[in-house]
Amino acid sequence: MRNLFLSLASLLTLLALAGPAYAANYEVGAGKTYANLEALRAASITWADGDSITVFNDDASLTAPFNFSDKAVSIQGQGLAIIPADPLNPGRFASGAGALSFTGTTLSSFTAASGPGGGHGGAIYAGGAFSGTITGSTFSANQASGGADASSGHGGAIYANGDFSGAITGSTFRANQAIGGTGASSGYGGAIYAGGSFTSDISNSRFINNLASGTGSSSGRGGAMYVGGDLRLTALAGSAWFRGNKAGAGGAEAPNALYMANELNNKTLSLAAGAGHTLYFYDPIESNAANNNLTININPNAGHIGKVLFDAYQSKIYGATTLHNGVLHLTNGAQYGAANSV
Repeated sequence: MRNLFLSLASLLTLLALAGPAYAANYEVGAGKTYANLEALRAASITWADGDSITVFNDDASLTAPFNFSDKAVSIQGQGLAIIPADPLNPGRFASGAGALSFTGTTLSSFTAASGPGGGHGGAIYAGGAFSGTITGSTFSANQASGGADASSGHGGAIYANGDFSGAITGSTFRANQAIGGTGASSGYGGAIYAGGSFTSDISNSRFINNLASGTGSSSGRGGAMYVGGDLRLTALAGSAWFRGNKAGAGGAEAPNALYMANELNNKTLSLAAGAGHTLYFYDPIESNAANNNLTININPNAGHIGKVLFDAYQSKIYGATTLHNGVLHLTNGAQYGAANSV
């Protein structure tokens, strides 16, 4: 009996150390466990990888950042809208380096101007890397603003201090803004800012009318996206569009889809589309002129046999380009490459 008792005690100890066996789902809405997202945030949940939140009603309750403490959590919006209680209060979703996934969610009218991350990440702030998936969702009219303290405003909808990875499928980023603060401050990444690398398949997604604007003598870069490291962008299962995005100094913004900083002057830009699909750039793309050792690959893999299209503008890319497969299509007088770059 003693041996049996010791075995059972050891088993119970192991189970306790292992923690809960199943991730939790938290239901938010009228008649649910939590009436709104603010009530769930205020409950100080100890989040675990695999936890999920299902929102059953439009929600305008958040008054402070919703922090998931580096855990992988998914938010399902049921096609509903989530907006902050006060558009000037940074009641956004925050994660150190966790994987946040959004399905059927609209995040609209969030503004980051103070609080964790300063003026970075209007709707989502990741202090480390961002990983996860964004499916059937909309990010609209979110803003990262440097505010009155002359700081920078980066990542109008999403800010990742490190790498960004994960698919963006059937989703729209529209009219998000990264605005520099008072004085001479930069605004980078109208929709998305990635301080490290950016890797994403953006099939059936659109980046429309996003803005990156600097103030004074400082620049705005990356109308839709700003990427510090490598950039790998694909549209393998459906076409994707960049249109109406702009970047530049305040009042003099010009069409621009994305900007690559090419930090350390050794990065790679890869653009690809799957069979029958097109990666459309109705706005030009740009890389750092001072770091002109960028490697550019168009449709680099065997399954990349679709089309990468640039329309109307000059894309100032500084580096050597290789077309491996498929088609690189220039329309309406578009020019690809800057001086000494092709």
